[in-house]
Amino acid sequence: MEFDLRKWLKKFHFLYESSLKSRRADELLNTYFIRPLAAVFVGLLYSLPILPVQIVLLGTAFGLAAAVAIAAGWLVWGGILLFIKNILDAVDGQLARARHQEDRRGRFLDSISDLIVNFLVFLSLGFFLFRQTGHVFYFFWAILAFISLSLRVSYFVYYFVSFLHSENKLGLNRTLEEITEADQKGDPVALLLQKIYIFLYNWQDRLVQKIDAWCAGPATHLSPENRQHFLRVWVTHPRALRLSSFLGLGTELMFVILALIFKIPNLYLIFNLIGLNLFAVFCIAYRRALAEKLVRSLSS
Repeated sequence: MEFDLRKWLKKFHFLYESSLKSRRADELLNTYFIRPLAAVFVGLLYSLPILPVQIVLLGTAFGLAAAVAIAAGWLVWGGILLFIKNILDAVDGQLARARHQEDRRGRFLDSISDLIVNFLVFLSLGFFLFRQTGHVFYFFWAILAFISLSLRVSYFVYYFVSFLHSENKLGLNRTLEEITEADQKGDPVALLLQKIYIFLYNWQDRLVQKIDAWCAGPATHLSPENRQHFLRVWVTHPRALRLSSFLGLGTELMFVILALIFKIPNLYLIFNLIGLNLFAVFCIAYRRALAEKLVRSLSS
């Protein structure tokens, strides 16, 4: 059977475009590297009896294997395994969206597995550096770096989901998960996963909500009409969204992957704790300045 390149490219383009969440608000690395690469695998898996949740479990297995490799000192292999996990993170969601198989089970399981894998990867980084140097403070640095990464990713997700809701997309996700009456009457497995998700993530989401409330503070005294206009601009502002997009999980994990491949995990921890946290502070300061500018323009 002759291979039809044009037909394959057309199918690839369809699967890629149909699986995108948003070009405006998603991570640049996702849009132009991770998602196109994932779309190739989606094309291969699309007609096979493989469920998105099975891809989530496979990605989790690669993430756990990466943590074991890092703890054993095989940093390059750890980076390779974590890279595969990063790609599979995109494949599961893109496959679900391409097939219209999105569900709450997969949404919560994906986030829970991400947190577990990230924690074990950073714990392994701390263990490896402790073995290399004998300095126990590397464990503390690694856990602090894990918490920092988690909060930065939650910051990105908050504005990403807010933007998608403004475009009537990603209805399964909420900026703050709370158990509703519909949740209690729905799928019991999804409800159990939701409770685990809330236990793990809600403190982060509430903190980001408070940061957002502080940033938008200058708009508190606007008239209802002006406040509605303010909120529309607030969740769709291109530059603010682009800045926070550099804090998404795909990008954050790529920094870890590169540090493992180049065998500089100690420098990565410094970059994580100082460089990336300073960038996050800059994003927050930009949001506050943006709010003040918008309020001035609406009040004049």
